[in-house]
Amino acid sequence: MKFTSSNIRFRPLIGLKLKVISSTDPSLLGVSGTVVGDSKNALRLRVERGDRKKEITIIKLHSTFSITTPDGDFIVRGLDIIGRPEERLKKAIRG
Repeated sequence: MKFTSSNIRFRPLIGLKLKVISSTDPSLLGVSGTVVGDSKNALRLRVERGDRKKEITIIKLHSTFSITTPDGDFIVRGLDIIGRPEERLKKAIRG
């Protein structure tokens, strides 16, 4: 199934590239990395800076993201992806 602007919020995000494009925390603006964890209220990103790698946690509610998928880039509000991945999928199935 292709990623689309209407279904990306229901799809698993782990393994996708993500960039913070707005946040209530100015230190997160422009941060980008690979999603390695997706919990109810936060995303865990692996960020590489030079030869250093670290993981950071970003609260979904307070940010907006640009997510890169094999089907293109999508802008997603954190508010739209609150919930565990399996809960988001159940919402999509129920309609």
